[in-house]
Amino acid sequence: MSKGTSTGALFYAYRYFLVHNGQLNIFSDLNKRNVIVEMVKKCETDRKILLEIDNRQHILLFVRKYSDNVYLFKFCRDFPITKYDFDELNSDVIESKESNFPYIFVLVDTEKQIICLESKTTVFQKIESCRNIFKGFVITYIHDLDYTFSMDEITFISTFWEIIASCDKIYELKLNLKSPNLFGGIYDTNQFLKNLKESFNNDETDVKLKSNSGNLKVTHEELEDPLKYAGGGGGHWELSVIKRGRTKKTTIKSNKSVKTIEIKNFEEEFKFFSDNEILEKINSIDDTFDQ
Repeated sequence: MSKGTSTGALFYAYRYFLVHNGQLNIFSDLNKRNVIVEMVKKCETDRKILLEIDNRQHILLFVRKYSDNVYLFKFCRDFPITKYDFDELNSDVIESKESNFPYIFVLVDTEKQIICLESKTTVFQKIESCRNIFKGFVITYIHDLDYTFSMDEITFISTFWEIIASCDKIYELKLNLKSPNLFGGIYDTNQFLKNLKESFNNDETDVKLKSNSGNLKVTHEELEDPLKYAGGGGGHWELSVIKRGRTKKTTIKSNKSVKTIEIKNFEEEFKFFSDNEILEKINSIDDTFDQ
C-alpha cells in the first residue's frame, strides 16, 4: 500500500490475541473476549487511562467511537523536554525539565481484534518500537488477569510466496503461531493449535524447518493454511534464503510486509470523517474471513 504523505496518516495493522494462562474452562473464551472490550469501554467512560511504566507516564485518551466495536484513541508517553533558561539575577543558566506528550492515533476494532497504530516518526522512530510500547501498555493494564496478550502484524501472504519464487536456496523457515483465539474453524491450523493448547496449555507454538544444504521444500499444499493463519495476525514467519543471482544468505521477516491503511488529512479533519469512511478502511485491512 502507499506510503504516508505530509497530510496523511499511515496506520500499521496488527491482530491482538489473548490466551488464558491457567486451567481452561467453558468460560475462558467468553471472558477473554471481554478483557480488551472492558479496557476500551473504561477509557471511553473515564476519557483516559494513565499508567506509569518504567518511571514514565503513558496515557491512552478516548477520542471517538465509530461503531459498537471500532474506536479511535490517542496514545502518548512523556518525553520530557530539557530547557535552559538564563537567570539574569544570578548570571547563570538554569536547567529544567518540562513534561511533553507527543501522540499517535490508534484505531481499535474489538470484534476483529485489530489494532492500527499510526506511524509518526516524531513520536516513535520505528513502528516496531511503537508496537512494543503499546503492547507493553496493554500488558501492564491487564497484568492482574490470567491472560497473555500478544500483537502480531497482519501481513501480505503473497509476499512470502514471491520471496520463495525468487530464491535459489531456502535454508530455514520459522513459523510462530499463537494459540487459537479468533479464527474459529476457518483454518485447519486452528484445530491443530487448539489440540496443543488443551494438551500442554501453551500460549504459542514455534515450528522450525531447516535444510543445511539449502534445499528446503516449501509448498502451497503443506504450508498455505498455517501461513494464512500467521499472516492474519495469528503469528509471524521468518525465512533464511539465498536470492537468485546472490551469494550471501539473507534473513527475511514477515514484519517487513505489514498491511497498512492511509487516511489523508486525518490529523486535521478526523472529527469530520463519516463513520462509514473509517469502517471501510478498517474492513479493507482484514480479508481473513474471505480467504
